[in-house]
Amino acid sequence: MSLSIKGLSELQSVLKGDHPGFKLVVLLDPDADQIEAEKAAQKQKWDSAYLERNKSTTLLKSGSKIHFPNYVFFSAGKIESHLIAGYKSQPAFERLLRKYK
Repeated sequence: MSLSIKGLSELQSVLKGDHPGFKLVVLLDPDADQIEAEKAAQKQKWDSAYLERNKSTTLLKSGSKIHFPNYVFFSAGKIESHLIAGYKSQPAFERLLRKYK
């Protein structure tokens, strides 16, 4: 979970920059320990919306439980990217955001 936490913090920092038009939607692993997730969210001062569990059959069928963290880009309700797995640094997020802008 530590890389998921670090990755989310990195992504939040990048989105505060020059990337209008992106909305961050965070979904919790459906099998995550709720108490631990709440502790992490409180420690990071994250919105309670970050504790919504992933119930999307589309995302689950695409392998979203295989590796955490993972990222998917959407536009107009449709998936625009493949499942992007693994921790990403700020420069890597910058490249992804430019690609899916």
